[in-house]
Amino acid sequence: MRIGCTSFSFDRDMNEGKMTLGDFFEFCHGEGIEGVELWDLHLPEKPSEAFIDNTKRALEALELVLATIAVNNHEFTSTDAEERAHDVAKVKRWIDVVAALDCSILRVLPGELKILNTYRAERYPLVRAAFEECLEHAQARGVTLAVENCPREAYPEAVLDLIRELNTPYLRTCPDIGNLPQAVRYQAWQEYASYAVHAHAKAFDFDDQGEETTIDYSRMMTILKGSGFEGFLAIEFEGDGDEAMGVRKSLALVRRYLDT
Repeated sequence: MRIGCTSFSFDRDMNEGKMTLGDFFEFCHGEGIEGVELWDLHLPEKPSEAFIDNTKRALEALELVLATIAVNNHEFTSTDAEERAHDVAKVKRWIDVVAALDCSILRVLPGELKILNTYRAERYPLVRAAFEECLEHAQARGVTLAVENCPREAYPEAVLDLIRELNTPYLRTCPDIGNLPQAVRYQAWQEYASYAVHAHAKAFDFDDQGEETTIDYSRMMTILKGSGFEGFLAIEFEGDGDEAMGVRKSLALVRRYLDT
C-alpha cells in the first residue's frame, strides 16, 4: 500500500487562488507523499497536449506518481437520455486524458447514489448501461474505472451489485469510509475494500492524540490491509481550518497504523 493525496484536500485553497497545481505537487513531494489524485475541477475542462506534457514532466521531476484523476458531476442515474449521453461522453474524454498521462485508473461516480438506492428498479438499468458503454472505451485504453461510494450516508450495495454483475477487472471500487453510514461503516468498508483499486483516507477533525474523531483509523487500516489492497490510499481532508495542517495530521494518522 502506498500513500497518496487528492487535490480535493486543498479545494478551498485552490478555489481561492492560494495554491496552484504546481504548489500541490511540491507540497506532496515535501511531505514524502508518493502519489497524487487530481480532481477534474482543478484541471482544464479539456486538457491540451501541452498541459498533459507539462504535467507529466512536473510529476516526473518530483518523482510523483499520478494515481488517478477523479472525474465528477456525471449523472448516470438521470432519466434524461441526452444528459446521460453527455456524461458518458465526458467520462470517455477523461479516460483518454488519463491514458495520455500514462495513468491506468480513473475515479468515477455512479451518479447520485441515494437516488439510485431509492429508485433502484428504474435507475439501476440506466446506470448499468452507462457503465457498459464507458467500460468498452476504458478497456480499449487499458484504464480501470474506480467507483467511489458517494455522497455521504449512502449505502453502496447497488455499486457492489454492478461490479459483480459486469465482472470485469476494469471496474473496481474506490472505497471512502467517511461516506459510509455509521451503522454499517466497517462491515461495508470491508466489503467495498475487497474490490478496491484505489482508496480514500477521509478525515474531518482530530482530537488531542491526533486520532480522527469520527472514524476508528486503527480498525479501518486493519481491514484495508487485511483485504490485500496494494494501491494508493489517498489522503482526503474535508474538515474546517487550515487544509495543509489537516493533510499533515491525516498523513501522520495513516502512517501510524500503516505498519502496525
